[in-house]
Amino acid sequence: MTETLRDPTRPLFQKKVVSEKPKPDPYDAAPGLKLQGIILGLEQRMAIINSTRLRAGDRIAGHHVETIGPRQVILMKNGQERTLSLSFVPDD
Repeated sequence: MTETLRDPTRPLFQKKVVSEKPKPDPYDAAPGLKLQGIILGLEQRMAIINSTRLRAGDRIAGHHVETIGPRQVILMKNGQERTLSLSFVPDD
């Protein structure tokens, strides 16, 4: 018969961890949508949102792509304007 030894550094009682849904960011203009890149061509601009290439006039997740700028994209949903901006990581 084998006996299981208790780890002496382990607390006698442990809290049960209940995972909670992440709270929505009040500053997130369009929850669930992530602007990953912008492509500026001579005649055309494209935005990459959630790995999808989009042009002005396209739709994603109920949002209408209004304009694509050098660093941000303006979306419309239910008459409300929402702005997605590129977040840059500084070089070391």
